[in-house]
Amino acid sequence: MAKVCGSHNATLALCCVKNQQAPASVRSLKLLTANSDIIDCSEEENEEIFRAAVCSIGCLGIILEITLQCHEAFQLHSIAKPSTFEEILTRLDTFLEEYDHAKFFWYPHTEKVVVYHDTRTKHQPVKNNFSWFWDRLIGHHLHEFSMWIGCLFPRLQPFVNQMMFRLLCDSTVERVDAMYNLFTYHCLYSQDVTEWALPLEKTADVLRELKSKMSLNPEIAAHFPLEVRFAKADEGLISPCHKRDSCFINIVHFRPYGINSSNDSYWNLFQDIVKKAGGRPHWAKDHGVTGKDFCKMYPEWGKFCAIREKLDPSGMFLNKHLERIFDVNHSKKDN
Repeated sequence: MAKVCGSHNATLALCCVKNQQAPASVRSLKLLTANSDIIDCSEEENEEIFRAAVCSIGCLGIILEITLQCHEAFQLHSIAKPSTFEEILTRLDTFLEEYDHAKFFWYPHTEKVVVYHDTRTKHQPVKNNFSWFWDRLIGHHLHEFSMWIGCLFPRLQPFVNQMMFRLLCDSTVERVDAMYNLFTYHCLYSQDVTEWALPLEKTADVLRELKSKMSLNPEIAAHFPLEVRFAKADEGLISPCHKRDSCFINIVHFRPYGINSSNDSYWNLFQDIVKKAGGRPHWAKDHGVTGKDFCKMYPEWGKFCAIREKLDPSGMFLNKHLERIFDVNHSKKDN
């Protein structure tokens, strides 16, 4: 799933424009199409189908085999430290050049940011001192309870964000560990998310506009964190990073204890801003974009659609969600 959706978290090369997204790590694949043909694809063989299939959202066929470009396992020296919204945006270019892997999380309704940067090292892992009080009681249970309060009383959300930052992120934390332990983190509990990739050079402008417009709308209660990550350009026809270095901005709305609360005003404001900036939605997350919008977002959208129609003319691999994306209707195929 991560490969065909172009997920940046699917690869070791995570969180920095020096590194590549999932489609760029694929070297070859074997594809089973709707008419039972098996097609070998790579940059040297069936190159156009290959560029479509490395990020195909499951609509071209079944991937039987895949060859990935792998890396030797390595250790990371990871530092998480508090910063401010303007400080990180002002020095963003330098920040991305200094470290092997870099990202930051903004706490909406505040000036607070947590900066994460990782450098590859030969040092041996240092045991992580797990604290039940800080990691479980505060980091999980109080977090969930505070989000529940925020859902019931949205105007308290800025206070909740400020409080949780002070409790969890107000000091620098260093770790040395294997990359697979530091490239992953626990999402805690149920949540709604939407994430968009935008041209790297638009990062600061988009975040400043979002922050400014949120401050003018007291109805918006934005949960923390807003995650900002980076990935290198690739050649996938409908990869969010198609032919451009990208910034991924992910917003979240938690569902503490399983409750649902409205996030429409936050979602709509965010998507209007990133769409205007040339953003492209993450394929595996919530979005309301349809085929007409995708034609404008992806210069090779037409080529991808032509390949899809050739490999799956009856829509065997389409569901209702994909039919909406491609503006087609194969509902009668089940009759």
